[in-house]
Amino acid sequence: MVPMLHARVRRAHHQAALAGAQALIAAPLQPVEVPRPADLQRQQRQQARRAAPRGDRGAAQQQQQLPGRGHQQQQQQQQQQQPWQQRHGQPRHGHHPPQQQALRAALSALADPSRPVALPPAELLLSCPANNWELDKLFSTLGRSKATWRRALMLFEWLKEAGHEMDDRLCTTLIRVCADHGQAATALGVYDWMRAPASAGGGRLAPTVFTYTAAMRAALAAGLLDRAAAVWEDARTAGCPPDCRLATTYLEVCTKRGAVDKALAMYETMRAAPPGSPLAPSVHAYTAAMRAAAEGGRWARALEVWDEMAAAGVKPTAHAYAAGISACAAGGEWRRAVELFERMRSARAASGSAPRRSCRGCCPTASRPTCGRIRRC
Repeated sequence: MVPMLHARVRRAHHQAALAGAQALIAAPLQPVEVPRPADLQRQQRQQARRAAPRGDRGAAQQQQQLPGRGHQQQQQQQQQQQPWQQRHGQPRHGHHPPQQQALRAALSALADPSRPVALPPAELLLSCPANNWELDKLFSTLGRSKATWRRALMLFEWLKEAGHEMDDRLCTTLIRVCADHGQAATALGVYDWMRAPASAGGGRLAPTVFTYTAAMRAALAAGLLDRAAAVWEDARTAGCPPDCRLATTYLEVCTKRGAVDKALAMYETMRAAPPGSPLAPSVHAYTAAMRAAAEGGRWARALEVWDEMAAAGVKPTAHAYAAGISACAAGGEWRRAVELFERMRSARAASGSAPRRSCRGCCPTASRPTCGRIRRC
């Protein structure tokens, strides 16, 4: 009797296991979700924040070493704990030491013409060196007004006495400021100082192409043509590659000196430059070349320069139209002169500005207009 009961129990267990296996085989497979490392790290951070007290949650998060972050994550956390000045080499905006705030306030006061000039002692500059980029902006601000531009010179002398190490950009800005206010001799003095060696009390700075251009234009505006040519030779001796503005300035200098061949030779050099290069001629270069050819009695060459400018797709300005009309008047090409004048009026009307008329088309050699309807541009 007992063996029979055991046999029935085994048979029942066997049937139940077989039914469960069949049901498992018939059921569809369910995808198993494996947590990603990022999810595990997020869960660990959440658990660490919950486990830490409220006041120590930030410290617990910084002290926790998460798997997979590596050495780079630890360096970033260490850098975030460092002060701004130690990370970036300069104080954060609006967070300057008291001495530097006093220096900035004293220098900014120079731009107010109603306030007297009160430069701080040189010892303050030694303890808190000034930024040349900010000084360059200050020089430009002072140079915009006739009441404050001389303060830029006073600031320049103060910086020299304090032993501040200036750069070429700062000196170039000062040269432009002096030239804009008709002080060519002072501008060229700054140019000579920055090129002079330290043994001679100079700044031992290497001028850039912008410096040479500013010095040449200062000399050209004052009629110091020989000095302007000497600055050009300085640039060539230093091996400074000219750009369009420097070459155009040299072209104008040659025209003023009567060296038309040199001026047109420079123009041809600019035309030979590949498109997009710094030496490629601009509308100002074409205008200067037309004036050089017209003043040298080569009005036909001036009109060729106009055609070359049009072929290059350069949009003429009012000065370019004036140079082209003067060349037409010199050669007796009155119809073309009238055509250029009408094109200039149409271009002005299309741009929404009133046309400016030039007397050079009617009387290129007169100092005053002989026609009541045409005035000098």
